[in-house]
Amino acid sequence: MLTTADGERYEGGFKRDQRHGYGTLESPDGSKYMGEWKLGEMHTESKTAKLVNADGSKYDGAFKDGARSGHGKMVYSGGDSYVGNWRGGKKHGVGIYAWARGQNFKGKWQDGKMHGNGTLAYPDGRVYEGGFMDNLPNGHGTLTARGNKITGKWQDGVLAQRWVAREGQQHLEAISGDGPDRVVLPLPAPACEG
Repeated sequence: MLTTADGERYEGGFKRDQRHGYGTLESPDGSKYMGEWKLGEMHTESKTAKLVNADGSKYDGAFKDGARSGHGKMVYSGGDSYVGNWRGGKKHGVGIYAWARGQNFKGKWQDGKMHGNGTLAYPDGRVYEGGFMDNLPNGHGTLTARGNKITGKWQDGVLAQRWVAREGQQHLEAISGDGPDRVVLPLPAPACEG
């Protein structure tokens, strides 16, 4: 076992005086990494690694160049969880995020944000399915609430246009500012970083 001047303890393989192969690193703050290394960086080739952070959050999955990359599961100290793809330490690709308060999102992520098609389910039973951009419903989507469906174009979580039928054809119709047809989705709780 190697103990550094700043209190880190490492047990495992080395190559060219750098952590390499399988090893375990324990930091003075209580965090612990168990997995593969590549020339000093956390980097899984064939197996998944485990990381327990000082705050109690836990990650089980792939690493590349020292950051979460590939498929993995993160359970945050507050009870939220994410299972899906990562890139550069951020949620990226397809994944499922479940908030401890009952919301959940299943869909595409880009650089740590809900971005692309997805489904956001609220604890009260409402479900939005459609486009997202920067964590908010944007683009075409459908809100289902108590058996009723509202389909239209959303902008930053607000219904901007809704589909209406006239003379047997569907048309998008603009929603006026604060009129009775205005629908505003509650903002999803912030997703934990990393």
